[in-house]
Amino acid sequence: MGAPIIIDDCMDLWVSNGVKDYFGEIIVKAAALRGLDVSEVYENAPGIAGTFGISGVGIDADEFYPYFGGRDGFRAHLDFCSSRMEELCDRDEKGTATMQRVFAWAKYKMDGGALDDSKDDFVGSWPPGYSGK
Repeated sequence: MGAPIIIDDCMDLWVSNGVKDYFGEIIVKAAALRGLDVSEVYENAPGIAGTFGISGVGIDADEFYPYFGGRDGFRAHLDFCSSRMEELCDRDEKGTATMQRVFAWAKYKMDGGALDDSKDDFVGSWPPGYSGK
């Protein structure tokens, strides 16, 4: 079925449920590398708590904003995640490639890019203007 990664109230970034869950895990894991403990997001943030492992229920990226000092801080954190993706994905090549693309689409959306609601391969393609990290 899949689930959306909701960015700025936009639910067009649909991925598999596993990829949606992994997106959140990477954000939390990367925060720990920066000395931040944001794991409470899974219990306290309404748009994230209770979404893990639930197919069709999206993760609301806006719920991470307070943990990173707002939208701009969260957007910068996505760049940090991308720069450390290989490490965050435990050097798994397929996982790294998949999540690099998903994070690129999330950043593209946050930077004002429009997601084509007919697009169905966010894990296998790059957004316009992106070709890697």
